[in-house]
Amino acid sequence: MDYGFAGHQDEENHVPSFIIATENAALESHFDSTFAPNEETTDEAGVNEQFVPLQIPFRDGIHKEEAIRDYWKTSTDDEEVPIHPLMRYMPRDRFFDLNLFIRPYDPDSIDPQATDFRKVYQKVNPWSNIIKSASNRLYFPGSFVAVDECMIRFTGRSGDTVKMPKKPIKEGFKIWAIAEGGYFLNWLWHSPQHILTSSQLRLQFQATSADN
Repeated sequence: MDYGFAGHQDEENHVPSFIIATENAALESHFDSTFAPNEETTDEAGVNEQFVPLQIPFRDGIHKEEAIRDYWKTSTDDEEVPIHPLMRYMPRDRFFDLNLFIRPYDPDSIDPQATDFRKVYQKVNPWSNIIKSASNRLYFPGSFVAVDECMIRFTGRSGDTVKMPKKPIKEGFKIWAIAEGGYFLNWLWHSPQHILTSSQLRLQFQATSADN
């Protein structure tokens, strides 16, 4: 599977820790399941397998089922159902075990003493930075780009979500994004507790663009 950032140095550094953290979570739980860590946790097969649970949100945008387990349903004499690619790549029980224990971050890298808004997004920042770098390598924008606020859907509990009734996504996390024609080049996390001024946003974008 090529996710657009394969072979990038940051991705090569982060993926092994992501896989090992997932397997450690399963082992530490002592949960009786089908989960059995791969002997070669950082090989291509191990990497691809742990990306499979992340495909569900994308599949939902193409063909939404009432329940996740319905992606593994098979046709009967009374009912004809579509065949989803997921069932070809992974058994249902294996998927649910991975989905239960998946850790897309290294717990040892989390700073519990962090006090600013970055504390909220520590767990997703490594992947966010990798995707930013890939976005900039794969696309060269023109002279005119837009900066706008965007919403990320979130249904859990967090003090950092915002409500924006006029947006297609009414409630969730807000980001400030630089984009052209709907293609995101860079983005910054927003927190209601740490609102940035326009000049601070500009400086933050300049700093992160230099990193990417």
